[in-house]
Amino acid sequence: MKTIFQLGLACALVVITLSFVFPGLYQIGEWKTLDLRFQIQGKIDTDPRIIMVDADDTSSDYYGRWPWKRSVHSEMIKKLNESGAKTIIYDVLFADPGDSVEDNQLVAATKQAGNIVLPFAINLDDKSNNIVNEQSSSLKLYGIDNTFLYSNNYRTLKDTILPIKPLIKVSGGLGHIAANRDQDGIIRRVPLLVKNHESLLPSLAFKGLLNYLNIPNSKVDITDSSIILKDVSLPGGREFDTIKIPIDSYGQMVINYAGQWEETFKHASFASVLSEKSRDINHKREDLTEKIVLVSNVISGHDIKSTPLEKDYPGAGIHANIINTILTRNFLRETKPLFNYSLIFLLCIATASLIEGRRYYIQTVKVIIFLITFIISSYYLFTSGIVVKVFMPILSIFLTLLVALVYKSSLEKDLSDNFQ
Repeated sequence: MKTIFQLGLACALVVITLSFVFPGLYQIGEWKTLDLRFQIQGKIDTDPRIIMVDADDTSSDYYGRWPWKRSVHSEMIKKLNESGAKTIIYDVLFADPGDSVEDNQLVAATKQAGNIVLPFAINLDDKSNNIVNEQSSSLKLYGIDNTFLYSNNYRTLKDTILPIKPLIKVSGGLGHIAANRDQDGIIRRVPLLVKNHESLLPSLAFKGLLNYLNIPNSKVDITDSSIILKDVSLPGGREFDTIKIPIDSYGQMVINYAGQWEETFKHASFASVLSEKSRDINHKREDLTEKIVLVSNVISGHDIKSTPLEKDYPGAGIHANIINTILTRNFLRETKPLFNYSLIFLLCIATASLIEGRRYYIQTVKVIIFLITFIISSYYLFTSGIVVKVFMPILSIFLTLLVALVYKSSLEKDLSDNFQ
């Protein structure tokens, strides 16, 4: 038994050492097993207060090729404001001045609504640092600045593409639309806050949600592992004391994807809304009172992202899933390194102990059952909001099984040779 215990410890040390030698390989394995859990989970409930207004292919047949006239967007903003939407996230980047008359109409509609959150595009430095260029410095001149507590680990804003200045002045706020892809090109997490000078700027979805929940910066606390929204009062009178958003050391939240794009959220075509024919998925008029509305371009070939569920996923869906994850508080919390390494040691020792005896086939079946039990348990933990490592534990179980079987067979061979 002592030898088996030592064998389990040795295998655990080998697996952990290899994770430092080949971190990229291990990380890809963990990403893929996380994606598989999303795919098995499929569709989950979404918050009914999130309404998607899609500038889709049907709308492009009506309004022509993108980009559309800004007068069209002005009419949409007026329409949504008159419909009682509490917060409108208008995910269209009006970066360059256009026709002066139409620009003035857009500014006037945005000012009258008073609840329009607009995007600005950014690039992020690969490494966290305090260097910002002149363009990002202009954010302060435009009044785009926050007083969130500072963190040295957060990604640094490198450069920006801003909306036209008159729009910034009358908007209800701006948020960045950085798509933080992992090395395999898939978006699994989002930097809710990025660093600019001595402050942190929110993502578009996060800024829209803060506005929707009427949360000032003074009610946002930031710790090493969470962003805490205090004194939250949801529209409709339902109150929570706090919403605690789990993040990593870079201020990133794991997005809990609700399912396939066309199967989740309430969608309405841009053209149908503007032509008084707005219908939701149940073919009923959607009441927008006290809702959070996300208007975005989902025309085929525009703003396509890769997610764990779909390779061609509209960028607007990323924002919607961020909002839904926070509103429903259906968070995914990743386990800490200490837990991960402790788990490896326990799994290796447990696997080695199952190899005790001489009936190899039965012992192998026991290990396979043990492995399946772990995989099923990790999935149910995932549906409960806990993301445990899967690739490294599976590797540790297989390695321990292989080494233990080789060790025992060689030991028995030596005994057999001694009796000859």
